[in-house]
Amino acid sequence: MKNVWAVICREPYRLFFPIGICMGIFGASHWLFYALGLLPNYSGPFHASMQIQLYMSSFVVGFLTTAVPRFSDTFTAKPFEVTAFLTLILAIFSCLVLGYPLLAHGFFMVLVAGLLIFAARRFLKRNIPYPPVQFIWIPSAVLHGLCGSALMILTQNGVLGVNFMAVGKPMLNQGF
Repeated sequence: MKNVWAVICREPYRLFFPIGICMGIFGASHWLFYALGLLPNYSGPFHASMQIQLYMSSFVVGFLTTAVPRFSDTFTAKPFEVTAFLTLILAIFSCLVLGYPLLAHGFFMVLVAGLLIFAARRFLKRNIPYPPVQFIWIPSAVLHGLCGSALMILTQNGVLGVNFMAVGKPMLNQGF
């Protein structure tokens, strides 16, 4: 088991890509179950959250936790990092399935911040002035993911007007 864990920490995509596939199938099956009459209603926000916060995020986590150490020529993912990302993905899934979308947004924000910290630890360790050009879109995606989720939480809690949902939703769904 220790060898399996070592492989997963060296190449986390081996864990997170299959999880992403399962999350994508689960998120898309929502339509199928509704069409077959197995669900009483269709929830667009549930589907969107499943696809962005779980399907896409699993692939993003798998890719970045594998690629960043290679591009930065530093240390691979630590067991606690892989465990933390896996726990966050499972927490988001649980919250969405149990009907707590605001809590899922909160866990998603922690996941995105964790990815930023993961990358920063490696690039700062290397002491290089700039990350590789291939990572140019990561700060933008992080900003969109964090701000979009924050706007969704604040709007759904009534802190901000409903018009902010029109900004937050595309930031999260398209920007991230």
